[in-house]
Amino acid sequence: MQEAPNSGSFDRRREDWVSNEFVSFIIPVFNGEKFVCDAVDSCLGQTWPDVEVVVTDDGSTDSTLEALNRAYRGNPRVKLFSFPKNRGKVAAYNHCYRESSGGYIAVLDADDLSVPDRAAVSIEALERHRAVMVCGDAIRFGDGIAGEERLAREWFGLDRDADLDFDSLLKRPKVLGPTVFAGREICGAIFPMDERMSHQDWWMPLAAASRGTVRHLDRPLVRYRLHGANTSRVNPSLGFDRWLDLTTREIFYYEQVLARFDLTRGQDDFCRCRIRMFQLLQEKDSFKRWQEGFSGAGLALGPGVPLRERMKYFAAMASPGLSFRASRALAGLRRGA
Repeated sequence: MQEAPNSGSFDRRREDWVSNEFVSFIIPVFNGEKFVCDAVDSCLGQTWPDVEVVVTDDGSTDSTLEALNRAYRGNPRVKLFSFPKNRGKVAAYNHCYRESSGGYIAVLDADDLSVPDRAAVSIEALERHRAVMVCGDAIRFGDGIAGEERLAREWFGLDRDADLDFDSLLKRPKVLGPTVFAGREICGAIFPMDERMSHQDWWMPLAAASRGTVRHLDRPLVRYRLHGANTSRVNPSLGFDRWLDLTTREIFYYEQVLARFDLTRGQDDFCRCRIRMFQLLQEKDSFKRWQEGFSGAGLALGPGVPLRERMKYFAAMASPGLSFRASRALAGLRRGA
């Protein structure tokens, strides 16, 4: 296991060491001793023959490092790195990408599994649809889950193959992050990501859509493991404090969108409304929150802001607790509760 060097320390020309035939699966992991080896094995078991797996441990405090070293030390198809202390999932993603050598990049979370033909199916779809990125559905599994629940259908209403454009991806997440698959040429628009962001699953397809077509495939590409430690905001076990922390980090996400992309007036209004809404959620003084909410109400009433976003803005203005309960209720509806 190599210790990950600091950002910016790689000065060799990428084209000297990239293999266009290889698929690089990139897996960040933090305290993933229970599941990470299953994730790596699912990548090594692909029907596509030329695969490598790049794993960056984000300062785990459990036995993740020991498990990885025990299983893969000396395996030329697996590259293992570690941060001496926790820096966050985005930093680990950035490092995995810098150390990858494939002409294709496939994202996977450390607690999920790629289906055996994921790489082959994704490459064929990229070429057939002339897309810059392919994503797909996932089957949820875990303790107490029976049957095959299709998450993209359940959460996003995607029940057929579809092209996803920039505007629709900006307004609402429609991609399951662990299914993302792209050619390296588009990854310059994605990486490096701002380490302060928590929503890399939103950023990657949005950045790709700024350059071309993102293609959703109505077929499972990943098995998504549901457990109590999931960090997604749709995790029903997520508590208020963790939810509030994630909403704080969304401010950085929308600041990056404003800085990186040429937006229409409506898209600009939408992003600024979201930033103000998340700022309101951080204000503990109710009087100040109402005061700041009213001063920024013009953002929420802008023509580029959908009705549902206006309602969320005024809910945040009224009470962070109310916003949290509304978020949980919406997540329950998406799960078919």
